[in-house]
Amino acid sequence: MSDEPILRVDVDGDAVTLDGEVDASSVELLEDALAELDPSTMAALDLAAVSFIDSTGLRALLDGHQRFEAAGGALRIVAMSAPVERLIDIAGVTAYLHIAERD
Repeated sequence: MSDEPILRVDVDGDAVTLDGEVDASSVELLEDALAELDPSTMAALDLAAVSFIDSTGLRALLDGHQRFEAAGGALRIVAMSAPVERLIDIAGVTAYLHIAERD
């Protein structure tokens, strides 16, 4: 068994970059990273290196989006992998989230 985390999270100012798998065992890392950001600003979320995401990850994205919207800011997905795009499309929340290449 590897000690390597399944999800790496980098917070740099108002940007969060994820690398790995977002599921029930790792979603808290995403939630914590989003909680570090000021929701009254425009923040960037890079999901290009996410190899897997399940419904817990989607819920964290939606919760983050709602928190930013309520505070007058925006959580913008600036890049996403095929698995992320597929889940967002299947869930029918594409128009709800701020996705850079689709806005």
